[in-house]
Amino acid sequence: MTYLWNLPWPPWDHVVSAIVLSVFVAGIAYIHRPWFKALLMTMPVPFTCAYVISGIPIGPMHLFGFILSIGYHWLVFLLVRKSQVPLLVAIVLSAVGYVVIGSMCCGLVSRVPFAVLIIAALVVFLLGLWLYQPSSGQPHRSNSPFWVKLPTLFGSALAVYSMTGLLQGAVTTFPYAGVFASYEMRRSLRLLAGQYTINSIALATMISVTWAAQCLGLPKPGPILVGWATVVACSLTIYKIRLREVAPNCRTLQVLILAAILSSEGVRHDREIESQEEPCWTSYLQ
Repeated sequence: MTYLWNLPWPPWDHVVSAIVLSVFVAGIAYIHRPWFKALLMTMPVPFTCAYVISGIPIGPMHLFGFILSIGYHWLVFLLVRKSQVPLLVAIVLSAVGYVVIGSMCCGLVSRVPFAVLIIAALVVFLLGLWLYQPSSGQPHRSNSPFWVKLPTLFGSALAVYSMTGLLQGAVTTFPYAGVFASYEMRRSLRLLAGQYTINSIALATMISVTWAAQCLGLPKPGPILVGWATVVACSLTIYKIRLREVAPNCRTLQVLILAAILSSEGVRHDREIESQEEPCWTSYLQ
């Protein structure tokens, strides 16, 4: 018992952060819709967990890590689909590449002005859009037992947290969810990479806004809260755009919205709307 007590256990904040991150990522794995899974992957829960435990102020390495996270997804796609590399090997190579490149470039990137990294992130974002070919993708939900996935995620998170000294700010943008999503969405790797690229604009905006709030001297946790408000607004905008793509010109949806407004005002509306076409968004909601 004394031996166990003297083992180098990770700090308690690392453990709590890893538990939150693991539950969040494991939950994403059981989502059926590929595009919705990719959207949730850009929610900054892993970023926030790693940001809190690292204690490193937002700087160039955070944006550089954002660039590497986009590169991770496209590298997995290219290795598997273009080079015929086995999926698990491609995931490991891409994740190790993230760590190696991040640690090697840390000293150099830390001296680069933040504005330069914003431009570089925009270039990588546009490159990802150029590589992306929109498709519906094949819906897939994880069949892995929760009790298997959760400990694996927990151990992986603690391992990456232990490399904070090497990665600095890039530890916050490591593809914690992406590593497992690449396996879960193995039939839709291009869709995953493309949707992650599109949705990640919210994360890039959050990093930039948090950095600006930090520079203005906003005390903690003010900067991260402002960043969260920004990323939620961006994600809702992306979701609304996606809803318009799924149900364009949906007359029945417009009629139902109008009916709800009239009903709330106490105005009686004609029952004829019930006999109109079947809502085109029924299959989407299902």
